[in-house]
Amino acid sequence: MPDYYVTYRNLALVYFNHLDRAGEALALLRRAVELHKGDATLLGEIETVMRKLGATGAENAAFLEKYKPEETTDQMQLTLARTYNAAGEYDMAEKLMRSHKFSPGEGAELITAEPYMFACFAKGRVALGEDRFEDALGYFRAAQTMPENLNVGFWNESVLMPYLYFEAVALEKCGKTEEAEALFERLSSLRDVGMWNMGGEFVYYYAMSIRQCGDEMRAKSIMRKAILEWERELHDGCTYHKKIGTLYNCFVGDGQRNRIAELYAMLGYGDMFNGNIKGAKEKFALSLSYDPTVKVALELELLER
Repeated sequence: MPDYYVTYRNLALVYFNHLDRAGEALALLRRAVELHKGDATLLGEIETVMRKLGATGAENAAFLEKYKPEETTDQMQLTLARTYNAAGEYDMAEKLMRSHKFSPGEGAELITAEPYMFACFAKGRVALGEDRFEDALGYFRAAQTMPENLNVGFWNESVLMPYLYFEAVALEKCGKTEEAEALFERLSSLRDVGMWNMGGEFVYYYAMSIRQCGDEMRAKSIMRKAILEWERELHDGCTYHKKIGTLYNCFVGDGQRNRIAELYAMLGYGDMFNGNIKGAKEKFALSLSYDPTVKVALELELLER
């Protein structure tokens, strides 16, 4: 094979997305990285493949720090921040996101903002679990306040649902009952109309908000309907699944496995709603076994504490 990095990268893409030969794809990507050091796109792609194959956030961070370009790019900062989030180094992830001026990109708002938002959100969830309620409130509010250097903004609130919900929880814990009730009321009428479909995560927080407003019957009805739909799709084998690359990454892998992972994650939220913590932990673990990149590792970690 000629020593041209694009050849190795393209062959890796075919192996990973279409031939179920992920291990060989990783070896090809490593060769491409050696041939074309400092390429942010290649590094983002190999980081995805490494995560899909079970590499830890710390392992990926060490790899990226070794090969990252001297002059960073938007994509490199995002990849590094996501990796440090996966390693539980939320302060480092936030620092990376605040230290680089990102280019505005219509349709890329959430892709750009998400590592920053998640870092703040995770710190808030940890603080909440440690009874540091004022700190938690500050983190959840920070997750919704975009630093100017990110150059992003959101045109509806549905993508903020988890952050708003936990802001309300923190307000309640801080004794600010009226503010908490008003926010829960607002969330109980919110609709998932954003361009990013949050699926089970949105439904869970929506139903929980309605529960907080005292309408237990309606909350249970919403979750029951959603759980039945997810269970039916899982039982039918997820025959409808998409294999679509993101704005920055084409290495998506097996679309059916990805969808199964999403469904187990959704059902884990369903178990949390119903108070079945053991079931939630089992389903989140199953979700991660199908796709380690699914964003429920934090939920599982907090449940295990």
